[in-house]
Amino acid sequence: MGLHIVKTLYDMYPGQVTVTPFFNNLIGNAWISEGIKNGMTVEEMKDHWEAELEEFKKVRKDYLLY
Repeated sequence: MGLHIVKTLYDMYPGQVTVTPFFNNLIGNAWISEGIKNGMTVEEMKDHWEAELEEFKKVRKDYLLY
């Protein structure tokens, strides 16, 4: 929901809302802020991280104890 809010504010108030490096720290990476700036939709961003998440789940599987 937070990403939807940031994206909506960024789109509604161009030049008034900035995505700072602190946002990158909160969200955990820089590609989302670049996506916001470049006009990606939240759905496109979600699709991108879903692919990364599936890859992480494959790697993680070998390390799960239970």
